[in-house]
Amino acid sequence: MSTATRTPARYVGVAGVAGWFGVSPATVTKWLDRYDDTPAPDAEIDPGRHGIPDRGWLPEREQEWRAWRASLPGRTGRPRKDAKTGDR
Repeated sequence: MSTATRTPARYVGVAGVAGWFGVSPATVTKWLDRYDDTPAPDAEIDPGRHGIPDRGWLPEREQEWRAWRASLPGRTGRPRKDAKTGDR
């Protein structure tokens, strides 16, 4: 039997994704619950004794997440309508 040490794969969890965007982990969890087109996780970790499963993404998928975030409605850079006049 080989005694070589394997290097474990490194994943970014919900908190790590939140760090990419400067938002809370709760915000990322809401995105995952609300939108069907979020990047699919590369790993799913079974719930522990607290019953909360976790997901992980490979760090190199950050750009995929950024592209997804940029595609959300309201993220186009268009000026918002003025609430009083309706003008942009």
